[in-house]
Amino acid sequence: AARSSNAKLIIVLVRGGTAARLLAKERPPQPIMALCLHPKAARQLNIHRGVYPVVGKGDLSDTGSQHRGHKHRHVDAREAIVTAKNIGWVASGDSVVVVNAHSGTDLYS
Repeated sequence: AARSSNAKLIIVLVRGGTAARLLAKERPPQPIMALCLHPKAARQLNIHRGVYPVVGKGDLSDTGSQHRGHKHRHVDAREAIVTAKNIGWVASGDSVVVVNAHSGTDLYS
């Protein structure tokens, strides 16, 4: 989708970094911003071509019975886009592709 669109940036919401690494292997023309929850994942993504890791703040949410009621941090597309704007990678009106690499999460939660 990113190759055929005029997207300026690919944003990957990652926990461990696997999705960003796999996407980087395809060598898309756009830079890949990997919004990570953990600094360790961000450090490990630094070696991959075209991947620019950023550690997000994330929000605490009650994930319910799926994770035994534990509080769990997550990032969402809004936080990622605001972060990309603050860094200066995109501006209002630019197209971006957002990949949600978390299974069982709501992209807009």
